[in-house]
Amino acid sequence: MSKDSDIELIKLVRITGKREAELASLKAAGGTGWSSVMQTVASHEDLLSKGEKHTRQKAIQDPVHGAILLEPWELDVISTWEMLRLRFVMQLGPAHIVYPGATHTRFQHCLGTNFLAQKSIRVVNYCDDLEHVCFVPLSRLLDDYQQKIFRITALLHDVGHPPTSHTIEFALKGAHDLDHLDLGESLILHSGLTDVLTHNDIEPQTVVDVLKRKSKDPVLALLSEFLDNPFDIDKTDYLIRDAHYSGVQLGVFPAERVMLTNRVVKDKTGRYIRGYMLKAFRSLESLVLSRNWMFSDLYLHHAVRLAEAMVSKATYFRIKEEKLSKNECIGLFTRMTDADLYRWLLESETEFVREYAARIRYRRLFKVVLSRPIAFFEDD
Repeated sequence: MSKDSDIELIKLVRITGKREAELASLKAAGGTGWSSVMQTVASHEDLLSKGEKHTRQKAIQDPVHGAILLEPWELDVISTWEMLRLRFVMQLGPAHIVYPGATHTRFQHCLGTNFLAQKSIRVVNYCDDLEHVCFVPLSRLLDDYQQKIFRITALLHDVGHPPTSHTIEFALKGAHDLDHLDLGESLILHSGLTDVLTHNDIEPQTVVDVLKRKSKDPVLALLSEFLDNPFDIDKTDYLIRDAHYSGVQLGVFPAERVMLTNRVVKDKTGRYIRGYMLKAFRSLESLVLSRNWMFSDLYLHHAVRLAEAMVSKATYFRIKEEKLSKNECIGLFTRMTDADLYRWLLESETEFVREYAARIRYRRLFKVVLSRPIAFFEDD
């Protein structure tokens, strides 16, 4: 997304909810129509400007981790419209149809991942008990700015999730080759969130580079490992959080021990490597087993998968019905909440799209007779 016109269009679609052609027509005609669009934008910005000015730390109570202490700049970020939307995006999509407790949100998960980033910083910077190994032990590796980048990246790692989280990503991938990282990049680089980051001396592109594993800096590349790795802080939070809310206790493992036995060393090539103390072996094994069990009993539960397939297929054909462009998809799906998505599906002119949305609403799921993988919905 390089054109300024594309960036501005996505912003307008995101704020107003209007289509690309409609916005172009209103702009060309001028008059009251375009004035109304500008008034909507002005009202949006005015409402956001009335937010609280954060000057001190605050503790947010989390049911999984307890008190999570956030700095003023982190409070600024979670007060943005882009982050507030995640309060209305369920972490597990329609899984609550099967597990009624699974109504927790992406916002809660982002806070939890930030908490684990804070804990990782303390472990990396202040554990210097590797004095007699063949690698070079490290302590106080992360400077103040790198700590800030780590914490903010953990907070924003899921900011681009569309409504129902991963559920409709197959539809977005099939329609315009988009995923939540693409949507997140758009928000971090080209939205009100961008201004908040810049105001707090955080380079938005650096955040994107860490999220998408593009950083050439060895320390920032290490931060990517903490966020995207078989034993990363993202998985650590979502496993124990999903287990807590769904009631599927198979996801419980000694997360505290996994965190506290994590170490960083530097190999002979100068690359930073995450490792674990030998005594963490059983705890890591427990994490792997917990993840496998959670997939079999929760994430891949047959009724959950069926509900996800119905929502995703309905979304895909609604996109096709509306002939949404890539820019419109980026704008609309970073605007919508879960409730917005279901309302949008129910307004479809395609009968089966409306039926699928209604079936989710009334919990009248189809039964699985035959299951097979498909590359595109058109193949179904």
